[in-house]
Amino acid sequence: GGCSFQHLSSEDQIEAKGNWLKDAFSGQAKVEPKHWLEPLQVESWGYRRK
Repeated sequence: GGCSFQHLSSEDQIEAKGNWLKDAFSGQAKVEPKHWLEPLQVESWGYRRK
């Protein structure tokens, strides 16, 4: 769900979701990856957003 992130810019949404994912891996799964891949980004106007 992206509804809770609609008030953020596209860049801030990507950062917030990445932080959420890292917290989920470390907190719930007890996994600490050695390296995170850069998030994929596309032109924000070319993506369907409601």
